[in-house]
Amino acid sequence: MATLEAPVARSADVFVSYSRDDETRVLDVAAKLRAAGVSLWIDQGGLDGASQWSEQIVNALESAKVLLLMVTEAAFQRVIELKPAFISGYADMAMTCDGLGRQSEARAARDQMLERLPNYILQNPDDSRARMFYAVTLAESGRKDEAIRGGSSAIEISPDDSMMLYNCACLHARLGEPQRALDLLRQAIARGHLNFGWMRNDPDMLSLRDNPEFIALTSGQTATDAAG
Repeated sequence: MATLEAPVARSADVFVSYSRDDETRVLDVAAKLRAAGVSLWIDQGGLDGASQWSEQIVNALESAKVLLLMVTEAAFQRVIELKPAFISGYADMAMTCDGLGRQSEARAARDQMLERLPNYILQNPDDSRARMFYAVTLAESGRKDEAIRGGSSAIEISPDDSMMLYNCACLHARLGEPQRALDLLRQAIARGHLNFGWMRNDPDMLSLRDNPEFIALTSGQTATDAAG
C-alpha cells in the first residue's frame, strides 16, 4: 500500500473525498497522481474520520479547484447498511458493480431491490420514481412485460414530468420497443427535457442512434417543434 504524508494546511488543486473502507485503493491512486505532479489534499483517515469537518478540511475544500469523489461498491454498501430502506442505494451499488465487472454482486443488489421495492411501493403508491426504479430493475432481470407495466404506472402518476418521460423512453429503448421509446422521448422534449447532447450519447438509447426519427428529435430542435 502506498503511504502519504499527513495533510497540511495548504491549498491544493484537488481535494480527495473517499470512504475509509476504500483507503488502500484510494491512496495508491493518490500516490500516482502526486507522482504525475498533481497537488492533492487528502485526509488519510477518510472523511468518515473527519465528520467534525475541522477548519483545515473546510479551508482545503474551499480552495481546491476540483473535488475528486472516489466511490466504489464499499461506499454504497455502507449506505445500505446504515439505511436499508434507501432504495436508490441498491441501484447505485448494482451500477457500480456492473462497471467493475462484478456481475454476481450486481445481480445480488438488483435482487435486493426486487425484494424490497414492491413493499415500498405498496406503502408509497404515489412515488413514481420508485416505480421507475422497479421497472428498470425488472427489465435488467429479463422480466419485460412487468417492466413495461411498471414504467406505464410511473408515467400515469407523473404524466408531465419530463425526466420521468425520458427515463421511460430509455426503458422502452432497452426493451426493444423503438416506437414507444420515440413517442415518450418526443413527450419528454415537449415538456422541457432538452439535453440533446446526452440523449445522443446515452447508452440506454444505443438501439435508436441510427433511427432517423431519433436523429431528428435529438438534433437540437425546440420543444415546440418536437411536440408538433
